[in-house]
Amino acid sequence: MASSNLHIVVVTTLVVVASMHFSTTTAATSYLVGGANGWHLPSNPHHYEEWAKGKKFVKGDQFFFIYKKEEHNVAYVKRKEDFDKCNITAVDYVYKSGGVPSWIFNEVEIVYFICTIHCAKGQKVVIDVKAS
Repeated sequence: MASSNLHIVVVTTLVVVASMHFSTTTAATSYLVGGANGWHLPSNPHHYEEWAKGKKFVKGDQFFFIYKKEEHNVAYVKRKEDFDKCNITAVDYVYKSGGVPSWIFNEVEIVYFICTIHCAKGQKVVIDVKAS
C-alpha cells in the first residue's frame, strides 16, 4: 500500500512538472484522470463526472491514468450508448498492464473510457475535447 501511494505521489509530481513546462510552451494541459487518487473505484459513483465538470479539455491535452493492474484497466468505448450501459463487449481497446497509460487527443471529439471491472460502480469518464 505504501509503495502504491509513493508511486501515485511520484507520478503526480511528474505530471505537475510536465504540465508546468507545457503551459509555458504550448496551450496543452496534462491531467491526472480522477485527480490525486488516480483511476480507482470511486466511493461516489459520480466522482469522474464531477472531476471533469468545469474543466475545458482541448486538442493537445494529455490524460494520464494511474491504477493497479490487478484491480483495474482502462478501456476505450466508441459509443455513448455503450458507455452509458457499461457494455464491455463494445470496448474498442483495453489497456490492462497497469503503469501510467496516457492519451493525447488531437481532434475535437468526445471520448469515453471505462474500467471493464468497475464501470457499473462509476469508474468511467467522458473526455469532451474542444478545439481551444
